[in-house]
Amino acid sequence: MKGEVVKGVLKKHGVNIRDLAARLGMTNQNVSQLLGKDDIKTGLLERIADTTGIDLSEFYGKPFAAVGGNNFGTAAGSISVNDNAGLVNALNVALEQNNRLLAIIEKMQR
Repeated sequence: MKGEVVKGVLKKHGVNIRDLAARLGMTNQNVSQLLGKDDIKTGLLERIADTTGIDLSEFYGKPFAAVGGNNFGTAAGSISVNDNAGLVNALNVALEQNNRLLAIIEKMQR
């Protein structure tokens, strides 16, 4: 999960870095650094969801949303089905998100 995606969900819910840092018991700088990464670990994402009350599924959302024609919206932007490399990358991101969600579901069932 990219930090930019997490920041977008937090912003949508009116949670800023200072609030999140206080809820997590961390410094603003530490939280900023963590959210600046391209790969937010699932454990941190779960803590963020727990402390903010934001449903974990909101961070993952739908990997593809039809925009019309042969284009698809992804977390990385819009791609054309004629862009094979972009489509493969988007599918890999969706697969990774699916695997993370499955791991979370399995953890919750224990």
